[in-house]
Amino acid sequence: MKSLNLVLDALREQNRRIKNTGTNRYMAQCPAHDDNTPSLSILYRDGTTLITCHARCQLIDICHALNIQVKDLFDESTSGAQVVDITRFLLANTDNNNQPQTQPVTPETREWVYLDHNSEPIAKTIKHTQADGKKTFRQQHWNGTEWVNGLNGMTPPIYQLPAVQACIADGCPVVICEGEKDADSINQLNLNLIATTAPMGAGKWRPEHTEQLDGATLIYIIHDNDEPGINHAIKTAEALQQDGRTIHILTPKTGKDATDHINAGYNWADFINASEQFEAEQQNRRQARINKLTEEEIEKQTARDNARKQIQDTNAANRYQLPTTFTTLTQELAQPDHDTIYIIDQLWPQGANISLTATYKAGKTSTINNIIKSLADNQPLFGHYHIQHTGRIAVWNYEVSPNQIRRWLREVDITNTDNITLLNMRGHTWPINSQYVTDNTIQWLQQHNITTWIIDPLARAFVGSGDENSNQDVGIFLDTLDYIKDQAGVDNLLIAAHTGRNAEQGNNRARGASRFDDWVDARWMITKDGEGQRWFAADGRDVQVDESRLDWDNDNRTQTISVGIGKKQNIIEQTSKRVYEIIANAMPTGINRQGIINAYKAAFREESLSNESAETGILGQLQQDGLIYMEKIGNSKLFKVTNNQVRFDLM
Repeated sequence: MKSLNLVLDALREQNRRIKNTGTNRYMAQCPAHDDNTPSLSILYRDGTTLITCHARCQLIDICHALNIQVKDLFDESTSGAQVVDITRFLLANTDNNNQPQTQPVTPETREWVYLDHNSEPIAKTIKHTQADGKKTFRQQHWNGTEWVNGLNGMTPPIYQLPAVQACIADGCPVVICEGEKDADSINQLNLNLIATTAPMGAGKWRPEHTEQLDGATLIYIIHDNDEPGINHAIKTAEALQQDGRTIHILTPKTGKDATDHINAGYNWADFINASEQFEAEQQNRRQARINKLTEEEIEKQTARDNARKQIQDTNAANRYQLPTTFTTLTQELAQPDHDTIYIIDQLWPQGANISLTATYKAGKTSTINNIIKSLADNQPLFGHYHIQHTGRIAVWNYEVSPNQIRRWLREVDITNTDNITLLNMRGHTWPINSQYVTDNTIQWLQQHNITTWIIDPLARAFVGSGDENSNQDVGIFLDTLDYIKDQAGVDNLLIAAHTGRNAEQGNNRARGASRFDDWVDARWMITKDGEGQRWFAADGRDVQVDESRLDWDNDNRTQTISVGIGKKQNIIEQTSKRVYEIIANAMPTGINRQGIINAYKAAFREESLSNESAETGILGQLQQDGLIYMEKIGNSKLFKVTNNQVRFDLM
């Protein structure tokens, strides 16, 4: 054991720590490098002392540091020129098959404690090296009393956090290594910087670690010489990039990591600054990711476009069909014509699409309620237009609340309520243009056996189908309604619409795109004048009804029409009522023509009665109707009522 004792004595002379780990086995501080943690493995076997530095120091360097020669590792001295029997030395390290044999590794356990901002222990990394060289790592957390396996869901801070943040405050650079061992190796160089690492090594850098380096203006990242190490350096650099911060990526000059670099005798200045290469690699990887994402997105978009086209083609095949036709116009003209059938006489041809447009507060919804009653009970609309309607009626109410529409429909006193299905849609978006909505609307109309469909109003029913001012969007919406009618077996459709405030200037067109007015077969229009009087008119294909007065009975919420009484005739009738009242108020004396004119002007300041109107128009008509007569007294012509008890029903 001469050689073993020589090595141990040399180590003791240098005050190197030595630990016995088994029979003729030792671990000691390596004399060839600054070794705080014993890394020199010593094994005595068959008259030979085998020494191995796990920091990869060369054998010759170790012997030189111990002031011995390689031949001193053998119990038997060499002769002659003192040449070492290298063959014998190598044979001591071979197995029976004369194959090289790995130096045995002394089992070793190392621990690194992680501290929080207050320098209190928070987590621990434990590294265990087995005899076969395999390494295992585990994590523990401090529960306030003892160390417990696992991290319990927490993310430990960076290694040596308090020292790192103190160094940052002093303006020192920060070095990020891949592992606690490398960080310790850098810090043992005693440079004006601080080295740290993320817990658990490569790929474990987290956003909170980036936050813990706030204020650091110069950061070095030393990567391990393998693919995971390179990827870790790139991703960490990307996470740390910010304005006013400089980042350098360093490559060890030899070995796998920073510790190998230092143990090989190299210092800080010998690290290779690979920042430019890494930046280029980073750009290449970024571009590769962009290219990959672009290809994937193109593939997805192509698939979506293909799927959309297939769906559109399938829907089109199911939805659109050319109508049957004759080969020649001669055949077409040979077909018999049929008289127009009206479900509401003069107003609503069977199968027609009708629009009901109304000015602000002109009574649109009340008019619709009267239409519903007339169709369900086969009673004349407005007390005048006869009904010839069969089948059930659907009312889609977007305008008023369910409570209000129920109350109003009760007040119009409908008899055949079973002929009506009310669907309250206020507050519900139902975009007809959607294939799902189209299909479900057809199904709903079929389930309820609907013949006539009433929608109130257009603007709210159109929500979700595009821009109401776009002729294209409105056109698609209206064409879809025609398709729904055809597929569901609905004959008749009425859509109510607001005219907007412009109707007061004579514009009775429905609000929104002009496509709506072009699409309907007939337009029904309700207006309201300055006196509060309502007027009704209709025009369109096989429909022409001049404007007539529409009177409202507030007690039973019904409407009656005075056919033939237009606005001009209404003015004459109103004026006649006023003149008659003036004459009646002058009884029994009577009143002359000028007195009538003066009284009219005094009572109705915004209007005047001309001599001509009083003489030949109003007074003449009242005399012709037998309501007044003229009595000549001297030179005066006095007008008197024929019966003072008779009065017009003044409005």
